[in-house]
Amino acid sequence: MIVAAVALVVAVLAGVVHEVRHDGLMRRPFDPTYNSRVPS
Repeated sequence: MIVAAVALVVAVLAGVVHEVRHDGLMRRPFDPTYNSRVPS
């Protein structure tokens, strides 16, 4: 269960980093709901 939890956290962090690097915070204002609206 610990391994699964770590894998989940890593996947979430990787998804957030990918979204930020792909879209860039300069192109659109930061919106907390943006990452939940757009699939990673």
